[in-house]
Amino acid sequence: MTIFYSNAIRGFYPAAMRADYEQAGTWAADAVEVTPEDEAMLREAITAGAAIRKKSGGKWAITAPPPPPFAVLAAPILASARQARDAILKSAVGSVVGNVVGGITSKYGGVVSEMKDKIGGGISGAIGSAADKFK
Repeated sequence: MTIFYSNAIRGFYPAAMRADYEQAGTWAADAVEVTPEDEAMLREAITAGAAIRKKSGGKWAITAPPPPPFAVLAAPILASARQARDAILKSAVGSVVGNVVGGITSKYGGVVSEMKDKIGGGISGAIGSAADKFK
């Protein structure tokens, strides 16, 4: 089966359907006949995202695809660093809060217990009630 390739479309056209493509106005102006070997090579290049051009003399020039942008390469590394940072911060904040609450509890145990009981009814009521104890 004869196959044509269009570099502008980056697609293949079977010769048997040329009349249908032309009638529909979709036959590529740059379509050239390719061998089965060239078709396989071009399909592989298209899949890899390589640049394709036809050189003088009928040979194909295929260049490697451009490297991915830095942001794409850095994303997994940055995500891992953010996870580590967040875990460290969460751990540090947890121990600081635990120490602060522990110190407050030992000094103002009754007031803290009362605040914990009232938080179920709303934090503003608990804070107002606790603030009244210090007046």
